[in-house]
Amino acid sequence: MGLIFIKYLWFVIPFLTILLISPVEARFDYQVEFSSRLVSLSADTGTARRASSSFDGARLDLRGFGRLEGDLEFFAELQLEAAADPAGRLSQLFVQQLDLLPGVDLRIGRFILNYGEQFTRRTDNASGRANYLIGNQLVDPAVRQSGLELSGSLERLGWSLALTDGQASPDFQEGQSFAVSGKLWKRLLPRLAGSISYYRVDHDSPVLTNFTDNSNAAEIYQQIDEQLVVDPLTAEPDVTAWQVDLIYDPVVGQLPLEFYGQLGRMDLPDEQLDYRSLEIVCSFLPELWLAARGGRLDLQSGRVDRLQLAAGYRFGPHSLFKLEYLHQDSNYSNRAYQLEGVTGEISVSW
Repeated sequence: MGLIFIKYLWFVIPFLTILLISPVEARFDYQVEFSSRLVSLSADTGTARRASSSFDGARLDLRGFGRLEGDLEFFAELQLEAAADPAGRLSQLFVQQLDLLPGVDLRIGRFILNYGEQFTRRTDNASGRANYLIGNQLVDPAVRQSGLELSGSLERLGWSLALTDGQASPDFQEGQSFAVSGKLWKRLLPRLAGSISYYRVDHDSPVLTNFTDNSNAAEIYQQIDEQLVVDPLTAEPDVTAWQVDLIYDPVVGQLPLEFYGQLGRMDLPDEQLDYRSLEIVCSFLPELWLAARGGRLDLQSGRVDRLQLAAGYRFGPHSLFKLEYLHQDSNYSNRAYQLEGVTGEISVSW
C-alpha cells in the first residue's frame, strides 16, 4: 500500500492542498469499491480443449471527489489489481468547470469518453455495481483518453463534444493526430431514451488509438489462456465509428423490466466491423434480478456470437453477489473456437 502513496504523492499533495487552503468553500468526498471473482471456463478449438478454474486477483477502486465554490469540480480514480502492478494505475484525473457558459460544462484531463451507454453499465476493474451481469458487452469501445470535453443540453437534447489525444497515454510521437468524438441523447418517451455517438481519429502509423483495444470486453474471459483471442479487434491508427443505443424500461404488471439495445459500426483501415447486442433485465425484488444479454460481431472474415445469463442479489446497501453463465462461439480468419463457463463475483462498496 505504501507504494501507492509514493507513486502518486505528486498528485495527492497538490489535490489536498487546493481543497484545504482554498480561500473559498471546499468539499471533499470519496468512494471505495472492492471485488473478487471465481472463474471457471473451458475453451474448445475443435482440435484441443482447455479448462481453467481459479480466483482472479482481488481488485480495488479508489475515487476522490472535490468541489470548490464557483462550480469547479475535481475527480480522481485509482484502480488496483492484486495480480498486476501493486502500485495501481491512475485511470482518471480531471477538473470540470460547471456552467462555463450558460448550460455548458467544460472537462479537462484524462476521462472516459462519453461514447454509447455501455460505459454506464459495465464492469470496470472493481466497479461492477452498475452492471447487471459480470462480463461486458461483446464490443465495449468505452476508453480513457486525455483532452477536453464540452457538454450541455438544448431543448432537452443532451450533447457532448470532445477533442482528445486518441491514445492510451500521450507520448507526442511523430504522426500523432487528434481524436474527435461526439454524442447526442434524449428522452424520447416517458420510458424510452436513446443516443447516437460518433468517433473519428486518423493517426499516421505506427501511432495507434486505444479505441479498438476492446480489453473491457475481454478482461474477465481472457484468463483461461493468455494466447486465446476473445475477439478480433486490434489496435488501429485510423478509425471511424458510430453507435446507436436505446433503453426501454417498462413495468409489466408490477414487474420492472429493462431493455438495452446497442447497434454500431467501426470502419478500420482493412476491415469493416458491425456489432449489435440486446440486454434484458427483470427485477423480481429490489434486491434480486435476472439478466440476459446476447451479442453478435460481424466482419468480412467471420463473426463472433456471445450469450450471457446472470442472476444478482444485494445483501444490503454495501454488498452484492452475481453469478453468470457464458457461451461464446467464434469463427473468423480461419480460427474457430467455443468458450463456455461460469463466473461468480462478490462486490463491496462504501
